[in-house]
Amino acid sequence: ARSTNEGTMSKPRGVLEPSMVAVSVNEYVGDVSRAGYYEGHGVAHFRAGHRYEGGFSKGKMSGSGRYEWVDGVVYEGDFVDNVATGVGKYTWPDGATYTGEVRRGLRHGRGVQAFADGRVTYDGEWKDGMRHGIGTLTFDADGYARYEGEWRDDRKHGKGRMQYASGNWYEGGWACDQKNGRGVMRWPDSGETYDGDWVDGKPHGAGTHAWNRTAPSTDKQDKQTTSPGSSTWFNTRNSYVGQFAAGMRQGVGRFAYANGAEYDGAWFADRKHGRGAYTFEDGSAFVGRFERDRPVLANDERDYDGATTPVKFEPTDHLRLDVADLMSEEEQARDDEPATSLDFTLKRYSSELRAVYRRAAGAGAGASDPETLSTRPDPRNPTPLSVPGFVRLMRRAGVAGADVTCVQLARAAHASWRDVPAYTIEPGDSASDESTSASREERRLRHEREARRGNVMDPNGSMVYRQFAEACVRVAHVKFNEAFGLDRRGGGP
Repeated sequence: ARSTNEGTMSKPRGVLEPSMVAVSVNEYVGDVSRAGYYEGHGVAHFRAGHRYEGGFSKGKMSGSGRYEWVDGVVYEGDFVDNVATGVGKYTWPDGATYTGEVRRGLRHGRGVQAFADGRVTYDGEWKDGMRHGIGTLTFDADGYARYEGEWRDDRKHGKGRMQYASGNWYEGGWACDQKNGRGVMRWPDSGETYDGDWVDGKPHGAGTHAWNRTAPSTDKQDKQTTSPGSSTWFNTRNSYVGQFAAGMRQGVGRFAYANGAEYDGAWFADRKHGRGAYTFEDGSAFVGRFERDRPVLANDERDYDGATTPVKFEPTDHLRLDVADLMSEEEQARDDEPATSLDFTLKRYSSELRAVYRRAAGAGAGASDPETLSTRPDPRNPTPLSVPGFVRLMRRAGVAGADVTCVQLARAAHASWRDVPAYTIEPGDSASDESTSASREERRLRHEREARRGNVMDPNGSMVYRQFAEACVRVAHVKFNEAFGLDRRGGGP
């Protein structure tokens, strides 16, 4: 799991208010009452070397005054009965200052602390000399890097948001200066987000860690085919939903990979470990036990708890594309035959299609020549093919042209990657008579049309290989719709 430490963002330590006790006066110059008390305005020099100038009442510092300690600390503000109480300003020899409310000589109430470096400030509530309540701690002069939220006993505690200088941010629970409870951490540069439980600054408990990275398109024509206001066509999406321990995937969880593969099962120390099921992008599946990220290829492996896990590897024989809507009623009446024939045709060209898919998907990860598909994708960074990337592929392959536009191809491919929500029968709908049944069927068809309409050039849309194969079939149907019975074409899509 991603580290959440930011290094230089350590909490600046507060400065302490000096004591005003043992104010034994060595010398006094000023007003005196008839009873012999210091009264009015005066200057007192104390035996310890401190100095006070300001108001006196009945022999005590009272009202407005300035107190200077021998070590250079200065307080200027309100006094009550020889103690700084009210509103005032502390100044320390290193340049740090505090301006705000004071009680019994301590920062208490609302106030602003500026630290010696001139960049770090705290503006908020105080209690008995410590940050306590709601406040904002800023770490730079422009106030970008900052913490806003709750404090307790001079530590971040409660709900708050930390904005780091790197651009990363965290919002959620805090305890004893560390992330604790429920919270969200975001790393904008890498497109990562963690949303879940935290303990002592690390993901711990249930949570979701997702990567969603996009790269800008460098092709002017591609930008014309994407939606208005968008200049991205390539994206990588990985996500893990499950349990964490001390910042690592541990327990039970599901990891969805960018290439369409998925693992659902046990984890230990960020590795697949224990019983689980791995589904490949083509639908093949391995069900069994994993050790240190690797499947254990043996029959009936015994687990650590003594249970026996049957091992199964189920490769897919067919892609089983959902293209029944492209076939005639006669072909549909032959049940599974046309679909099986189509699958075998695609399997015959599987290697070529997969190579084209990988090159087209990899072209979005920094192709040196955006006008070709010769760039080899980085196997360490598998990426799905984006929808605008698919349209670009069709255009460069010569499929798009005067007879079939890019928008027509995108609309044809839309059904392959856009799922249609199920139509829900409204309460009171009844099929008791033919007119009501016809009306309900009309609403269902309208629902499907509206759901499929969507944004056919969605820059965030992506295709795994199976969806890419179906999109090719649908595009071929638009391009060669004069050929009746698409599954009987010998050349494939």
